[in-house]
Amino acid sequence: MEEYSLTDISAALDQKESTIRRWGKLLENAGYQFSKNERSRNYSESDLELFKKVKELTKGLKAELAVAVAFQLLQEPLNEKINIDLEPEILELDVFIQKFNSEYFWNSGQALQQLHQKWGNLKLKYRGQTFPADSDIGKR
Repeated sequence: MEEYSLTDISAALDQKESTIRRWGKLLENAGYQFSKNERSRNYSESDLELFKKVKELTKGLKAELAVAVAFQLLQEPLNEKINIDLEPEILELDVFIQKFNSEYFWNSGQALQQLHQKWGNLKLKYRGQTFPADSDIGKR
């Protein structure tokens, strides 16, 4: 398995090292684990692919949300079927629900479970479908 340095990742993505460090820290805060030695992180091919997804998502989303969505896509590939450029509100809600479910769970969990189930059903309903761009709606 090939390992990459911060400099390698930065060059491959044409991003500043500070940007890669920031994304890496946000990913770790979300629960992602990089391989580390005594002095630095060692990045794998899958880490590079994850950073590529973050870079792609930052074209339409804030860095924090882009990282959260990329990490969630890693955990739940079904979400990749949702058109990220056209449906940021759906992605933002999904990330919020996932975070709420894991970090803010409290005694009335039944209502939260129902909400989560309904959201899962919505994602399954639209699995593999793409949605028209806002600019295309008026052209029909």
